[in-house]
Amino acid sequence: MFGPFAKSKTPDLDEAIDTVMHAMRTTDVDSEEYPKLLRHLERLHELKNGNIRKPVSTDAVITSLGSLCGIFIIVAYEQHHVITTKALSLISKFK
Repeated sequence: MFGPFAKSKTPDLDEAIDTVMHAMRTTDVDSEEYPKLLRHLERLHELKNGNIRKPVSTDAVITSLGSLCGIFIIVAYEQHHVITTKALSLISKFK
């Protein structure tokens, strides 16, 4: 539903991750540089994952649409009739 909006455009980060991964493949695990490369890789993944927008929850969308529908129903009724009850208190308040 929100797929096109959730895509992250991070070609520079992907290129940096690929560079670090290539360096890790060519470096021995027991060398002194390997933990540094691992920290760089973790940091790059944190940066990449931080750029992705989280999708809106369906509960929030349903609640908002329900409140808007209730408001539109009351306004449409109010155009032709007088509201004598406390129907406006049924509308959920914004938090």
